[in-house]
Amino acid sequence: MTANMTIVSSIFLLLSMQGLAQDSPETILKLLVQKEQRLVDAVAVGDKPVWQFSLDDSCIIALEDGSVVTKEKQLEDLNPLPPSYKGIIKIIEPQ
Repeated sequence: MTANMTIVSSIFLLLSMQGLAQDSPETILKLLVQKEQRLVDAVAVGDKPVWQFSLDDSCIIALEDGSVVTKEKQLEDLNPLPPSYKGIIKIIEPQ
């Protein structure tokens, strides 16, 4: 990456951060809840692209049993519920 591209990228990053910093905490919370709701909605139907887009390639996920999985493993294990099952997760009181 050239020095000019680095400078331009840095300027865009700073401008986007400044815009976010001007949002109220309620607005930021609303955006986070919307993002989280999209992720949990994708679980029951096995919508891998939603998770593919949201997770960094280097992320790791700590599961409830203490095990740790990579993004690749998480996507591999994400499958829709069987046809006879239905389920939803609704975020109702984020804190």
